[in-house]
Amino acid sequence: MEYGLAAIPFFVILLVSLLFRKSRRKWIYIAAGLYVLLSIGFFLYRPAYIDAQIARKSVELNRYLEQKYPDETWTFWTVPHREDGYEPYNPYVIEVTFANEPDVHYGFMVKRDSIELRGYSSERDSIGELRHWEPVQK
Repeated sequence: MEYGLAAIPFFVILLVSLLFRKSRRKWIYIAAGLYVLLSIGFFLYRPAYIDAQIARKSVELNRYLEQKYPDETWTFWTVPHREDGYEPYNPYVIEVTFANEPDVHYGFMVKRDSIELRGYSSERDSIGELRHWEPVQK
């Protein structure tokens, strides 16, 4: 889907080139080629950029959890965004599972100025049974 959306401006540039004289088309073709190179660079660099952001945010979240829950242990899980089948998931939501609550997975979102608990997944019926639930503050 993303590649298709990136290809649309390329074809628009080629169609627009038909409106100009041959002498000007050369520059439009150069612009189209430059657009293709920039698009390829973007799609090659983007997964590494996402990995770097997730690593940085995981460190911040770990620091936050160490302050908030000093006597507990936890594990992180992040979306394997480079694998097929995980495209619809947000790679920036970091799931945390606490050792004393292994059946609940909390999803945290690390932003520039805050860390928010975005949601959880559990077999339990009530939010009141959750030990680490924090209402989202706006």
